Amino acid sequence: MTAPPHERRPRLNPAPLQNDKPVNSGWFKPGNKENPSGKPKGARNRVLRALDELGASRCYNVWLRCLEFAEAGNVKCMQLVLDRCYPARKGAPVMIDIPAITVSADIVTALSAIVAAMGRGDVSPDEAALCATVLETQRAAVSTHSIEAEITRMKVELESRHGKRH
Repeated sequence: MTAPPHERRPRLNPAPLQNDKPVNSGWFKPGNKENPSGKPKGARNRVLRALDELGASRCYNVWLRCLEFAEAGNVKCMQLVLDRCYPARKGAPVMIDIPAITVSADIVTALSAIVAAMGRGDVSPDEAALCATVLETQRAAVSTHSIEAEITRMKVELESRHGKRH
């Protein structure tokens, strides 16, 4: 156990301080010629690399053995194989009749269709919320397009009134 701070003995050679911060005076100073760039991102130490190699070499054999047990009727192995080969689907297709969206006003009609489908129980509230998120993205795209079209129209009108100025 470590002694409480007030009972600890002071270090014999405390690290030198500069502006109340320790000065790096050891081997690994910034710009050390032995390894100027430092440890690369994602580098793994020797032990972890050895474990990875061991696991990779034996993983295939374990999988084959699991398949054998699953074929022999082991329910846990069957479940494991099915979960890995056919994972649970995230997000099933949702069928809702919504109109084509060409202007921002069409979003209101589409959202009304989604709310009505949720009210009838055709889609869950989570599915309706995801559909509404997609519609919001569509609304933003339609709005951006209409703003760009309006800016272009105004530029053309301005140039036709005053002529091109350089």
